[in-house]
Amino acid sequence: MWCLDSLRAKAVSEADAGVAEQGAVEKLVLAKRYSVSRWFIEAAEALGRRDAPLSAEERDKIGTQTSFAVLDLRERSWSWGDTQKVDETHQPGQRLNFDFQSAIHEIFREELTSFAADLAQL
Repeated sequence: MWCLDSLRAKAVSEADAGVAEQGAVEKLVLAKRYSVSRWFIEAAEALGRRDAPLSAEERDKIGTQTSFAVLDLRERSWSWGDTQKVDETHQPGQRLNFDFQSAIHEIFREELTSFAADLAQL
């Protein structure tokens, strides 16, 4: 079709600064709207790492399926963190050493794949 990949890449690059100023939920919404996997992964990781769960308003913004996927990511990180011990003692905060990137690619595989499919149609 139209070979606008370089133009899209430039537009995304130019938007990076503005998107970086947004909160994780807003960044996730923009990532979904414009099929930008990098923004999506960064936002999902931020939501997975934070202590506070998603609020009702945030769940409404990102949708049910994505909310449950974020919950899955957070649960995996907490479960993993609970198994980590240093000198036979449980160390708070270990869950932040969890491999969020791999888990995001696994949990959000369909969504990330759909971004690539959307771009192929451009």
